[in-house]
Amino acid sequence: MKNLTFFILSLLYFHGLLFSQVSVTRDGSEPDGTAMMDVKSEQSGFLPPRMNKVQRDAIAAPQDGLMVFCTDCNYNNSGALSVFYQGHWRLLQAYCPIPDSPTEGTHTTTATQIIWNWIAVPGALGYKWNNVNDFSTATDLLTSTSYTESNLPPGPHTCYVWAYNNCGVSMAAIFTKKIPFMIGQHYGGGIIFYIDGTGEHGIVAYPVDHGVFQWGCGGEYGITIGGTVWDIGAGDANTLRIVNGCQQLNIAARICYDFVEGDYDDWFLPSMGELYLMYQLRNVIGGFVETSSYYSSTEFGYSAAFGIYMTGTAIEPTTFPKWQGKFVRAVRKF
Repeated sequence: MKNLTFFILSLLYFHGLLFSQVSVTRDGSEPDGTAMMDVKSEQSGFLPPRMNKVQRDAIAAPQDGLMVFCTDCNYNNSGALSVFYQGHWRLLQAYCPIPDSPTEGTHTTTATQIIWNWIAVPGALGYKWNNVNDFSTATDLLTSTSYTESNLPPGPHTCYVWAYNNCGVSMAAIFTKKIPFMIGQHYGGGIIFYIDGTGEHGIVAYPVDHGVFQWGCGGEYGITIGGTVWDIGAGDANTLRIVNGCQQLNIAARICYDFVEGDYDDWFLPSMGELYLMYQLRNVIGGFVETSSYYSSTEFGYSAAFGIYMTGTAIEPTTFPKWQGKFVRAVRKF
C-alpha cells in the first residue's frame, strides 16, 4: 500500500513539472505569468551554448529562434550571439549592417541567353537571383556575382538580385537587358529571315512547307488579279488581293491565308522580294526541298506568277504557269 501511495505521489509531482512554468531564482519567487521559464539573478547571467562557426553551421535543421554564442562569426573573427531566422544564421550585435543592393555590371547576350553580372557588395555573404520580385523563391548563388538565364525569346527581360549576410537582406536590385532580334531566331511561330530598319519588326517563315498547290485562276481562262508587287513587306497585301480576286479553292495564297499556328493566324504567301530573301537564307530557315520550286504572291500576268527554284546554285526568280503545282511556305510579320 505504501508503495502504491508513493507511486501516485510521484506521478502527480512529475505531472506538475511537465505542465507548470519554470522559475530559476535565488529567492524562490514565482515565474512571471507570461513566461514558460523565468530566470532571476542579480549576481549571474544566462550562458547559452558556445561553439564556433563550423559547429554552428553543422546543426541539422535549426528552427527559427534557435540561439547560440558563436565564438568566431563576427567580421573581425570575434564572438557574437547568433540566432537562426528565415533560413539564415543572424548575428545579434550593437551594429550589424544589412548589405547594400548589388550594383549593375555589364550584361552580355546571345541569341537566346543573358549573362547577368553585378558588382560584389562589401559585407555580403551571398546573393539570390530571380526573374520575379520574390526573394523567397529566388535562386541562391552563394558568392557568385553572375547568373546565366537561358532559352529566352528576343525582347526585353528583367531580373532581381539581392545581397544578404547574417544581418539581413538588401533591397532588390532590378536589372533589365534586351535580347535583340537576329536572323535565324525562332520567334512568333517561325524563323526570322528579315528585320526592318528599326530593329523591332520583321518577317518570320514557318519552319516547314505546306505542300504543293496551284497559284490559282490561271490556264486558258486565267484572270489577272492585278496590284501584286515585288517589294519586301508587300506579301500580306498581295495575299489579300489574291484571295479576294480568285475564288478557286486550295490555291497557294489561300492555304497561307487560312493557316493558323498556335496564337498566330496572320500568315500570308510571301512576295517575290520576300521569297528571294528566303532563298538566300534557305540554309538558315531550313526545311526547303532544294530540287523544287516555290510560288510567291507576286503575279506576272493572267497566266503566270513569279517563283523561284530552291537549288544549291545561284539563281534568279522566274515565272511559272499559275495552273502548275509548286511548293508553298507561309510567312508572317512581327
